[in-house]
Amino acid sequence: MVAPHPVDQVFSVAWFGLLALVWFLWGLTSPPPRTRVWMVLGAVASLALTCYFGYDLLLRGDESGAHVRNPVWFWGLLVVEVAAATLVVRHLRRGGHDRWVAFWVGMVATVHVFGLSFLLDYPAPAVLALILVVGLDALFDKPWFRTGETTTSGHVGLVMGACLLGFAIFAAVGHVGVTGG
Repeated sequence: MVAPHPVDQVFSVAWFGLLALVWFLWGLTSPPPRTRVWMVLGAVASLALTCYFGYDLLLRGDESGAHVRNPVWFWGLLVVEVAAATLVVRHLRRGGHDRWVAFWVGMVATVHVFGLSFLLDYPAPAVLALILVVGLDALFDKPWFRTGETTTSGHVGLVMGACLLGFAIFAAVGHVGVTGG
């Protein structure tokens, strides 16, 4: 399953690689036991994909991706997501629920991923959004997650980072399979 425009496939790898990097780094602020090395490796792999495909995207300056073809929708989606995440964080912090910030920002980010599916005319991000919701819900079902004293960022960062990196790799393989490189 690949995006209908090769430039959107390249964008997908770079963008989801960047998102994975952010989540792995946030997760490293309070990593679950025995996961630090995996999160560091995930962050390095995410950075490598982001740099390689980000550079490829720059070289395709004459091709218009969805973020160029539909700038109002792309930037609108991004602004709405950032505004929603900001409101969630503000509300949680005011209520003294700081430990839940990563979890709910993850849910907001999942809506962003789902929206990209329509913007890119590419169903794979919608599948990823569903996987992210299932992963976050599985965390929420764990009593130690709900009642713990520590922040949720380590566990959420691991789930979000791993899923987003997995998708970036999936998109990279799809790109190479279709274009040969």
